[in-house]
Amino acid sequence: MREGAYTSVRINREENTLTIGLFAGAKAKLVEIRIRIQDRPGALARVARTLSELSVDLLSSTSRTLKKGDLAEWVVVADFSQSSKSPEDIKKRVLENKDALFIDFKQLS
Repeated sequence: MREGAYTSVRINREENTLTIGLFAGAKAKLVEIRIRIQDRPGALARVARTLSELSVDLLSSTSRTLKKGDLAEWVVVADFSQSSKSPEDIKKRVLENKDALFIDFKQLS
C-alpha cells in the first residue's frame, strides 16, 4: 500500500477479526454509480459490458429489485482512471443501452 491508496475494512464478528486490504491505488478516480435498470434477465450484465467497453473498472457493487419484473437498482463503486471518456460521455453511452433507465454519478474522495 502507498500513501493515498484506498483501503477496505472487513469485520468478521464470528471470528473476532478485522482485515484491512487494498481497495484501489492512489491514482484511482473513484466514482459511485447509481443505475436504475429494467428488472429482466441479462440487463445488469449488458450494462456492465458497456461500462467495461468504456474502460470503467468495477470494484464493488450491490443490486436490488425495486419492482419485480419491472425495475431494479444497481450501485457500483468504480475507478474511472483508465477511461478516456468523460462522465457525461459514459452516461450517454450507458443510457443508449435500453436496459438502463437512469444513471447518476457521485465522485468519491
